[in-house]
Amino acid sequence: AVVSTQSTGNLSSPVEMSTLEDVGHYFTDAGELKDNDDNEPFKFAKLADHAECQKRYEMIGDAVTNHIYELMVTKYKLERIDIPITPVQDITSNEESKPSNLKSKQSFVFASTDFKASSKKKLLLINGSGAVRAGQWARSIIMNDDLYSGSMLPYITWGQENDFDVLVFNTNEKGIFSGSPVEHATTSWEELLFQIDTKSVFIVAHSYGGCVVESLAKNVPNFEEVVCKIAFTDSVHFGKIKSTAPAVNWVSSMKESNEVLGENQGCEMRSAGTSKHPWTSHFAKEYIFSWFLDTS
Repeated sequence: AVVSTQSTGNLSSPVEMSTLEDVGHYFTDAGELKDNDDNEPFKFAKLADHAECQKRYEMIGDAVTNHIYELMVTKYKLERIDIPITPVQDITSNEESKPSNLKSKQSFVFASTDFKASSKKKLLLINGSGAVRAGQWARSIIMNDDLYSGSMLPYITWGQENDFDVLVFNTNEKGIFSGSPVEHATTSWEELLFQIDTKSVFIVAHSYGGCVVESLAKNVPNFEEVVCKIAFTDSVHFGKIKSTAPAVNWVSSMKESNEVLGENQGCEMRSAGTSKHPWTSHFAKEYIFSWFLDTS
């Protein structure tokens, strides 16, 4: 097993997270999650008791999360960066403010090497709410279908192949100054993007990630100056995005893929080519990539 961090309550604390080997599963080269015992695809209902099935599902889900974290570092060469970068003292109690406890209360992101200093274009990936962590669009798809359809890995690959620096947010991993998805994103922006002064930022946000972007647009001073384009995938907004950057929301729809469906709250809507919300990031990705590269 390896030591990572997972949210427990309001702050992150170090817990021992199992590897896929520990929970008796592995991913094939094609990204299918299989059982070591019989080499059959992952099955939720493998036990008679539903509660035990759910407990097993969550345990394997934690191992999948850890596996994706490891892939982002080892295969995709991203750095895990604690947020905030410099530990700060939590003054809620004398016990909690001890320096030995500070590390466990930090959230974290994954970013390209020298992200802050580099002058490359920036690709920001923001997940939705729930059990998903950095690198995931939909954990259910990763576990029941395949790793590459449900994860951000194809987006990371595309970004690297097209000379982008990549920043993967981890909005559901709570920590000090990361008590909510919005606070996590704001803290991460202040740490890693505040110094940018050129229009070089491209954002992909899924589901509740739309609310996170909405908040960033309102609250971070340089958002308007640095954001080039925003791609949403079936995202949630509570109001119009306060930005002049072009924005498109690829929504769940069985209309022809990429067909323009109209406008909502100042954001163009296009069909993702699927009626299933969790699949929109996968189905829309090639259209997002083409749109990001289109300079016309």
